[in-house]
Amino acid sequence: MSSASLKCESEDAPLLRRFGLLQATALNMSNMIGVGRIRSFFSLDVVIEALISTRIVVQFMGQIFALILLRKRAPDMARPYKMWLYPVPSFIALLGWIFIFVTTAWPVIVLGLGTLTLGTIFFFVWSWYTERWPFAPAIQDAGY
Repeated sequence: MSSASLKCESEDAPLLRRFGLLQATALNMSNMIGVGRIRSFFSLDVVIEALISTRIVVQFMGQIFALILLRKRAPDMARPYKMWLYPVPSFIALLGWIFIFVTTAWPVIVLGLGTLTLGTIFFFVWSWYTERWPFAPAIQDAGY
C-alpha cells in the first residue's frame, strides 16, 4: 500500500464515524445473519411469502394511506399528476391488497407481521439510542 492510499483512508475515517456507516454496516451484517437464522427455521418459500406480505402492508397499503393523508394536509400542493375519480381508485386498490394479504397462509402472515413488529421495535430503540426522530431534542426557536 502506498502512503497516499493510507492517507485517503485516514481522511475517510471521520466521515465513516460522522455518518454512522460503520454501525450501519454492522447492523446490516447482523440483519443478514438474522435472516439466515430465520431461513434455517422456515423454508425459503415461507420466508419469501412473509417478506412479500410485509411489503404489501408497509409499502402498498402505506402509500394509499399516505396519499389520502397528503391530500387532506396539503390540498393546495402542486402535484405532477392527477388521479381520476379520487378516492375511488385508492379504495379499490386497498381492497385488492387487503384481499391478497388475507388470503395468504396464516403462518406467513404471522411471520411477516412478527418481523415487521421486531423491525419497528429495533427502529425505536435505535432512534432512542442515537437521539433521532422521534426522540430528537426539540429545536429551539431562534426568535425570528
